[in-house]
Amino acid sequence: MLSTCVSICVNDPETKHCLGCGRTMSDKKMWKDPNTTDDWKQTNTQECLTRLTEKQVDYWKASYNFKLVHGKSMHKYVKELRNET
Repeated sequence: MLSTCVSICVNDPETKHCLGCGRTMSDKKMWKDPNTTDDWKQTNTQECLTRLTEKQVDYWKASYNFKLVHGKSMHKYVKELRNET
């Protein structure tokens, strides 16, 4: 399963959840563990989306769908277009 990261890697100072994908540092470590199952990742994705506002979820869905098609998030794609890499 493709990582839920949408390249907005900023943690909320209060909740410690990523503002882009809703994951915690612990979640991110689990995603990188080769023994983590896709079932866990699916469940974690749904859990993480509940941590985001409606506007954040809308952006996440659009960026993640873009990433599924193009292999990178919209945010990275736009940065590359602007030569901000």
